[in-house]
Amino acid sequence: MNLDFSFVEMTKIVITTKILAPIAALFELISYVSTAWLRHAVETYEIASAESGKELLKNI
Repeated sequence: MNLDFSFVEMTKIVITTKILAPIAALFELISYVSTAWLRHAVETYEIASAESGKELLKNI
């Protein structure tokens, strides 16, 4: 394994890292927000289902 990088190769690695790290962070943020939104939607659906079930039992 050759670890003798040239200055140009190191510059490419640094620039690529500086560009890709914020993009990866953005995708992580989008994933976190969408997961939280889906969790909220499921909880809301479960609450609505439970309430409609109570209404059905009251009408019987």
